[in-house]
Amino acid sequence: MARRDLLDPTVLRQGATASLARSVRPAIAQRCRRLALAHQPVPLATQFEWYTRLWRIQNRLRYDVPTDPWATIAVDPAAVTHYAGDVELPWGLGRVQDGDWDRPPHRHPVEDLPRYRGLVQHFEEGRDWEETAYYAHLRDRYADHDGPFPRGHDDFDSFWRDRRDAHETLHRSIRDEGYRPNRAVEHDPETWGEYVHSLEPLVVVGRHGELLWTEGFGRLCVAKLLGVESIPVYVLCRHERWQRVRERLTGARPGSCSQALERHRDHPDVPTPVG
Repeated sequence: MARRDLLDPTVLRQGATASLARSVRPAIAQRCRRLALAHQPVPLATQFEWYTRLWRIQNRLRYDVPTDPWATIAVDPAAVTHYAGDVELPWGLGRVQDGDWDRPPHRHPVEDLPRYRGLVQHFEEGRDWEETAYYAHLRDRYADHDGPFPRGHDDFDSFWRDRRDAHETLHRSIRDEGYRPNRAVEHDPETWGEYVHSLEPLVVVGRHGELLWTEGFGRLCVAKLLGVESIPVYVLCRHERWQRVRERLTGARPGSCSQALERHRDHPDVPTPVG
C-alpha cells in the first residue's frame, strides 16, 4: 500500500467532521476538529479511512448491532437490480443515514447503465465494441473534452482502448479462474481512483433492505453476465430504517418477529443471532 501522502489531496468539507462527531462524544469531537485543522488538505484516501473509523465509533455507541465497516457481506450479483448514484464515497464505510437517497430519482436500474448494456451487446450478442452502447456513451461524454483524459491518457482513442481491454481482461479472468476478491490481489494505489478500485465493490442498503450498487460496476456487470453466485462487498451506507430492522431481528429468536420482519431473516446484511 502506497503512502497516503501520494494520493490526490482534497480539503475536508467544512463542518463535516464536527457534524459527525457531535453525535458521538465531546472529547472525540474536539480531537476530530484538531486533526482536521492540523492536516488540511487531507488526501481523500486518508479522509475515507478517518471517517470509516468515526462511523465505527458512532455505531458502537448508538446501536446494539454495530458492524465492523471493513467486514464484507456476500451478495448474489443477480439479486442487485438497481444502483444508487447520490451516496458519496469519501465520507467512509459503515454509515447509517436517513433520507431519500434510496428512492427514485436517486436509484436507477442497473440494466439502464450504458456499461451494462454494452457488455451484454459485446459478450452475449457478439457486437464489436465500437457498436455498443458503452462506446457510444463514452464517445458522447468526451466529445468536447478539453485537457487530459482519465487515467493519464492523452486522447480518447487511448482512453477507450484502456477501458475496452480492462473489461476484456476482467471477463476472461472471472470466466477462466473464477471471481477473485480484490483483497486477494496485491495493490499499490497512488491516486484516489486507484485506491477506490483496490477496494471490494460497494453497496448501500435501502430502507427495505434493497441492495443498491454504488461502486465497482465493472465487476458487478461482468459477474452478473457470467452467473457468479456470490461476491464479497463492503457496505458504504445503511438506511436508518434498515438498521432498526437489523437490530430487531438480531436480538430476537427466529420466528418470534412479525412476518414483515421475518422475511428479512436470511438477508445477507442481517447477522445470525447468537445463542
